[in-house]
Amino acid sequence: MDDIDLLLNHLNIIFPISEEFRKDLRRILKLRIIKKNTVLIKINKKVKKAWWLITGFVSASTMDKNGKETVVRIHLPGQIFTAFYSFFEDRLTVHKIKAVSDIKVLEIKKEDFIGLKAKHPEAMDLATLIILQNTRTEIERGNLTSLPIKEKVGAFSETYPIQNIPNSASASFLQMPEQDYVEQKVILQKVNDSKDNLTHQYYKNRDEMAHAIKLYLLENYTILGIDKTS
Repeated sequence: MDDIDLLLNHLNIIFPISEEFRKDLRRILKLRIIKKNTVLIKINKKVKKAWWLITGFVSASTMDKNGKETVVRIHLPGQIFTAFYSFFEDRLTVHKIKAVSDIKVLEIKKEDFIGLKAKHPEAMDLATLIILQNTRTEIERGNLTSLPIKEKVGAFSETYPIQNIPNSASASFLQMPEQDYVEQKVILQKVNDSKDNLTHQYYKNRDEMAHAIKLYLLENYTILGIDKTS
């Protein structure tokens, strides 16, 4: 099974797709490997492409009038990303989209999607899926940024693999200074390491206890009425 089959099967789980839709979508998807820090979409442009993220991480950010950049979305493997309203409604983009790691994607051109939409009603289901996914991500971010600073990183780590995403992108996404983010990340790691050590010690003690019980039983066969030679 190749990467395109994985995407098609993923879509088919969410909404039924016809065999013809599968064939036509397969034909227009292109596999691409993109280097870290590549800017895929610039602000105030009209988007011509969308992508399904196979591996790696992508950020979407806004820019204020002073040039300060704020990450508002971090896309994870399995998500479809683009500047959504520009792609679907031909508006100018308000987001900069950048690979924050090396990524592997399946790419679709806007003109090909328009042709697909004209032929297959499933294409509109796909568009709805993308917009809903985008909305859900923004709601999740709102929930995270409203948390106390000492809780943000822990909650963030439940969804996002914090060791693989640049600190600067994560801190911006959480609306906290990067130094504070790094400090909380280190504290979280120490807590997790402590939990791992306790778990290891528990299993070590349990194994030692089991061994002691086994020795006790072997040494007390007669008392227990068990024939050691049988």
